[in-house]
Amino acid sequence: MASAADPRLANAPGFGLCRKCPYRETAPASLCFACARQTFEGLAPKRCTVCDLQFEAGETACRNPTCARSDRKFGWNYAVAMRSGVLEEAINDYKYRGVRAWATIFGRVLAGFLEEQARTFRQFHIITASPTYVGDGGRPFNHTRVVLEAAARELSAGRARRASAGSDSRQECSRLRRRFHRWPYAKRGGASAARSGRGQDRVRCNTLQAAVAWPSS
Repeated sequence: MASAADPRLANAPGFGLCRKCPYRETAPASLCFACARQTFEGLAPKRCTVCDLQFEAGETACRNPTCARSDRKFGWNYAVAMRSGVLEEAINDYKYRGVRAWATIFGRVLAGFLEEQARTFRQFHIITASPTYVGDGGRPFNHTRVVLEAAARELSAGRARRASAGSDSRQECSRLRRRFHRWPYAKRGGASAARSGRGQDRVRCNTLQAAVAWPSS
């Protein structure tokens, strides 16, 4: 698992300059996530406990009306970073300007995030992208699913690397990898982890605000 002390980070040009990265073809997901986190705008210490949006001065309640709704179909958003700066440019390039190569990078960042936060998300049985409407009046491709497919490949590759190295963490990676499914649960937002609550008449859907959707600053 890469960390801020990883010597390879000194040679990484930073998120947004991935084409120049000497580890572009060989980097593990953990290295891409560690590199990207150095560039991303972090979350504010005072923020909404539902959507992770930063509170403005004097605010004590979220200005996002969805967070106060009793009928919302998700429990909370787990945000990695704010949608700003070079990250926002990359997202716009990917979603609106046809630069689909970003899917691989977003997938690596998402996989690295999930590996680091494995204890948080191991409670969920399914991790699925929010459905994207593709066709007339919609997007030209299923951008969220493509990112999750890339993340699943990275998790699988990470498992293989750890298996060859005899790592004890390969079972956790396998559990994460198996949770990537195509599941027709309609929800607006980013990649979602959904868990059916036993004995409850609801589905709790927690959004992983990672490489797919990010809170705006």
